[in-house]
Amino acid sequence: MKKLIIILFTLMYLNGFSQFEYKYNSNSGNLPQWAELMYSNESDPGKVILMYEAFYKKNDFIKNKHTQYYKRYIRSISRETSTKLQKSISKSSNQWQCIGPWDFDISAESRSYAPGAAHLYTVEQSVSNPNVLYGGSATAGAWRTSDKGDNWNLITSNLSLSTVYSIEIDFTDENIIYISGNNGLYKSVDAGNNWLTIGSNNFTSTSHNIKDIKLKPQNNQILFVASNQGLFKSTDAGNTFIEIMNGDFQEIEFHPNSSDTMYFIKQVGNKTEFYRSDNGGNSLILFTNGWPEPIAPEEQKRTEIAVSVADPNKIVALATGQANGGSGLYGIYISYDKGENWTFRCCGPQPAGIPSSSNINMMGWQPSGADDGGQYYYDLALAVNPTDANIIHVGGVNHWISFDDGITFSCPAKWSEPYKKGYVHADIHDINYFGNDLWFACDGGIFYSENFGDSIYKKMFGIAGTDFWGFGAGFKNGDVMLGGTYHNGTLLKDNNTYINDWLCTDGGDNVRGFVNFGNPRIAYSDYGGKILSGDRTKPINTFNVQKLPNASYIIGESSQLEFDPRCYNWVYSGNDTTLWLSKNNGASFEPIYHFDLELVR
Repeated sequence: MKKLIIILFTLMYLNGFSQFEYKYNSNSGNLPQWAELMYSNESDPGKVILMYEAFYKKNDFIKNKHTQYYKRYIRSISRETSTKLQKSISKSSNQWQCIGPWDFDISAESRSYAPGAAHLYTVEQSVSNPNVLYGGSATAGAWRTSDKGDNWNLITSNLSLSTVYSIEIDFTDENIIYISGNNGLYKSVDAGNNWLTIGSNNFTSTSHNIKDIKLKPQNNQILFVASNQGLFKSTDAGNTFIEIMNGDFQEIEFHPNSSDTMYFIKQVGNKTEFYRSDNGGNSLILFTNGWPEPIAPEEQKRTEIAVSVADPNKIVALATGQANGGSGLYGIYISYDKGENWTFRCCGPQPAGIPSSSNINMMGWQPSGADDGGQYYYDLALAVNPTDANIIHVGGVNHWISFDDGITFSCPAKWSEPYKKGYVHADIHDINYFGNDLWFACDGGIFYSENFGDSIYKKMFGIAGTDFWGFGAGFKNGDVMLGGTYHNGTLLKDNNTYINDWLCTDGGDNVRGFVNFGNPRIAYSDYGGKILSGDRTKPINTFNVQKLPNASYIIGESSQLEFDPRCYNWVYSGNDTTLWLSKNNGASFEPIYHFDLELVR
């Protein structure tokens, strides 16, 4: 039986890109030309790429919200092209077996400082059977566990589907589920064995980026959908829909004690709006008192809200954007009267502003909150403890907790501190309480806490959702393999050395992986050469490779290491515009052919 390692080339369809990240402010007046073109309504991807490459060949690369957006912009194009090719190829009769990565050995030597192995957008737990959960991935469909996260199985293998951003589970039957995908809505009544596209013609004829799916508590026939095309309601479990309001809706929440009271977030221009319904979603009321009101060029285009049964009339809002000279966190806002009045709670004296110790930015990369920006239109999550509404969880790049009703927050573990008990991989997209169970979906997998976030554990075994950029396997030993990934370092399999087979090593975003042609104990990544130890308790020794091939995640260069089959210590590398040869396994190289740059272009 042939074996297949899942290689998922980057994020999402081009026409679904805005589902996951709103464009950042392009009117700041000091953007480089490549960024201005990228944010324009009629951007030319080819020109954007050329301008981006030219800019960073002349300027130092500094990671910021625009360069992070560029990565996902380019990957969205790659994903669209890959999907079109995939649909044009007939299914093979060959049998393939997935061998991962489906987990990562978090305690092994030579582990990455930011370990992870799968890219998840959402996780939902069944009310009727808490052992059953469903997860939605960025590029690998939907997954199910029946043992509370210990083992996961793919449930969308019969669908041509990559991104699942939203999931809802019928509260009377854990086998009835709804998922977003392919710009529409799917339903299964048998735990994902079979799927139907649902919705009447007026709904299915429109391309939806579905942000949220909610069933009305106590009535599983009433279903609400928030999409970029509007807010929709079904009274027959999704067979037909009526539009309640047009527009770009982000979220739906129910009052904990009254299912007729509902809350909604809508994005309009450079801001978000808060709506409440008191009649089960039939009509909506806009409330603005104390709600964020940015004035251009300031913006506030994304908001998460959360409620708690411990204080049922209270709503917490996590607003992101930019104002007063800073970007990232716009503010934590709280209402105690079901959204009629809002109070700015955190952080600092005003919305956004320049980050400092007294005005922290929880959307940035630093656990001190002292850095500006972040990926605040990409990753955003919020939850309130169900037994103590003073405990608030915020997710951005890092996980933050407040124990005093949002007045102060702390970061229990930075995205690069996996040795701490509160570690969650970077870029958190979803935080959900289900009773005392607390779940996180992020760019590194699924994480879980049973003690309100004090200790957090990975719970993702079986989810094959790694996005590889480049990948290599041994010739003499095909069970030695490694590849550079999006978000999850270099994933390495050294036979069965590591717990659940795979180790996440090296940095965060890596590009390539190679195994020596004649000696499978020698491998190569973006960090140089590796001498594999074959023992998870012993570190992997490293050695310098003078000329690693072109492979930049900054400007998209890509080349190879190739081994001379007559002598495996002879290594060819494409570096810059020259072909190089090493006769000592990479310690030194000599040029053997120089390509004319103009001819290459």
